[in-house]
This record gives sequence, C-alpha cells and structure tokens, in this order.
Amino acid sequence: MSLLDNFEPKHKATAFHILGVAHAIADGNYPTCPFTSKSSFFSKALIEAGYKVFYYGVEGGEVVCTKFVPIVSKETFFKAYPTVEDTTKNHFSDVDGVAWEEYFKKGPDAVKQNIVDPERDIILPFFGYPQEAITGPSELITIEPGIGHPGSFAKYRIFESYAYQNICYGKEGKDDHSSKWPHSYDHVIPNFYFPEMYPFSAKKEDYLMFMGRVTWGKGISLAVELANYLNMKLIVAGSGDVREAVPESIPLDNVEYKGILKFDEKLDYMKRAKAFLAPSQYMEPFGHVVPEASFCGTPVLTTDLGAFSETVIQGKTGFRCKVFRDFVRAIQNIDTIDPYYCRYSAVQRYGIHNLLPKYIKYFDDILTLHLDETGWYTVN
Repeated sequence: MSLLDNFEPKHKATAFHILGVAHAIADGNYPTCPFTSKSSFFSKALIEAGYKVFYYGVEGGEVVCTKFVPIVSKETFFKAYPTVEDTTKNHFSDVDGVAWEEYFKKGPDAVKQNIVDPERDIILPFFGYPQEAITGPSELITIEPGIGHPGSFAKYRIFESYAYQNICYGKEGKDDHSSKWPHSYDHVIPNFYFPEMYPFSAKKEDYLMFMGRVTWGKGISLAVELANYLNMKLIVAGSGDVREAVPESIPLDNVEYKGILKFDEKLDYMKRAKAFLAPSQYMEPFGHVVPEASFCGTPVLTTDLGAFSETVIQGKTGFRCKVFRDFVRAIQNIDTIDPYYCRYSAVQRYGIHNLLPKYIKYFDDILTLHLDETGWYTVN
C-alpha cells in the first residue's frame, strides 16, 4: 500500500511561479545547465497536471507553461554569454555580470504582476540562495525543489536524494541541537523524467560513454584509464578539455570527444553504448544522467558515493564499484545486465506519472499547513 493510494488533495495551488536562471536560455540549446532542465521539465509536468504556471527566464525560452515572462533580454544575455561554453565556465555558480543584474532588477516586479492569489500561489526557485532576492519580495509560499546543490535557503525543501539531504543536514548541524532538528516539511523526491522522450535499444555497440563536466571530480581520468585497459572506444561528451582534465601520463588514444551534445544527440550515443560511466569522485547529489542511461536500456557503472546507492540497483541496472578491478569485472560481466529491466526500473522509479503524485501531495501538505487551523494535525 502507498500513502498516495486514493489520495485526493484538499487544496490546490492557484498558480506556480517557476524561476529559471540568467545563464541559460530554456530553448534546448543549453543542455549542460541542470537548473534549466529541471525547471523547464517541472513546468511541463505541472501544466499536464492542470495547473497554471508562470516561468521567468531569458527572452526566447521555449518552455511549456501558461505564460513565459522574460526578465533578461537576449541582447543582455549574449553580452554576458556569447557562447554555450561561456555559460559553463564557473559551473553555474557565478551570479555576477549584466545578465544576472537584469534578472535581479526585473524579477521581483515581474512575479508580483502575475500573482493570482497571494495565499495559494507557490513560487519555486531551482537555483538556491541567489533567488531569495526574488522569492522574498513576492511574499509567496516558497518551496525549493530539486536540491542537489549547495546554498539552499527556503523553509520548505525537496531534495533529490536522501544522500544529499543528509549531507546538507550535516553541514547545517541538524544533528547537534534540538533547535536545529529537521521539520516534517523537508522531503526527498527524486528527479522525474518523461519516459517517452528517451529512446530504448537492447542492441549495444562496443564502446563506453562518459557525459558530464569533463573534470577529475566527475571521474574522467578513471573513465579513460578503464577504456585504455580494456582497449575500448570511449565517447566523451560535455563541457571541458579532456587533455587538461586527464594527466599527461594517461594516453587518450581511445577517446572520441564529441563536445556539448544536444538532447537527442546524447541519447543516440547513450542508447547504443555498451555501458555508461559515471565514476564521480565526490558525494554525487543525484547524477541526472544515470537514470537517463537506464531509460535508454544502458547499464551504468558508478562509484559507490552519494546518491548512486539509490539510483543504481547493484547487479540489476549496473554496478557500483570501489576499486579499479571492480570496474574491469563490471565491464566483463556487463551482458548480465538486462536492458529491458533497466528501462522498466527507470520508468517505475523515475517516470513522471509515478513521481508527480508525490509532488501534488507535498504541495497539498504545505497549503494545508498554511490554510487550515489544525495545520500539521489536519486529517480530513
């Protein structure tokens, strides 16, 4: 039994206000920005669920929403970010420059002009504490979804994984004193996906794939060393320079660098790969590409850090590895992973139709807290 069985929300938000970012245009041409992907997918999901959605971002965005509200002009945007590569230089952590200045200048008034009901509208910031400059003046209920980054600030938070929730709690000292203990309105709901967007293939070709920021922290060196040991081709996609990220002592003869791929391009490589590599060397908050590979029917090889213990079913959708020989043995046994099960598991665990009800209930819990006298104790 699930607590969502036969659940009917008591309250419905009158509108959602989704805050995009100033460093990417939500038109599909900036696939390296996770905040843009998550916020635009969220808008699409809420529209399909029958909600009114206002999306705020850079002019030219092509987001499924009730109303797209441009708060940064294209002219200003391209002054700050002439190329896609320019948007990735600081790993999306920089809010300086003319684009962000315009964003913070226009954002608060833009939101206020579109408020439908100040008690039942909800504002959703996806980029952490910088967006408090917009959520604060709005005085709307603020819920911060998709937290897999430092700097969360809202009272109500939705984390991408239990691993990252606990990392944040540790940093915030929530285990030290009762005044800092967590409350009932921090939730964990994983990122969701639209299964129909992901092509499946049970037929695999003899290459490995790595996609993400091309940095040591994402494990590019380990991916290259594994490909060299097995003498397999390694497709690398993402922002960065492979040669700068990998020590000179490690040859790149097996590497084919594809640069930053569009959504359909990356899925074409992903669905045909023998295995997808995500050997992150840090506590991965979620690893968006891992479920994507599973949707495509491709086994994944990861470290055993962070959220991978939640996203990778050991021996079923891939292998979580500790030392180098684990990765080698995983590739040698990769055919024991059933592509059809990878797809099935991804749909069941991360498909929009299974996860959206969790968000609907969460929004209802928050509105009930605000609108009902009995708040947390409300039963009917």
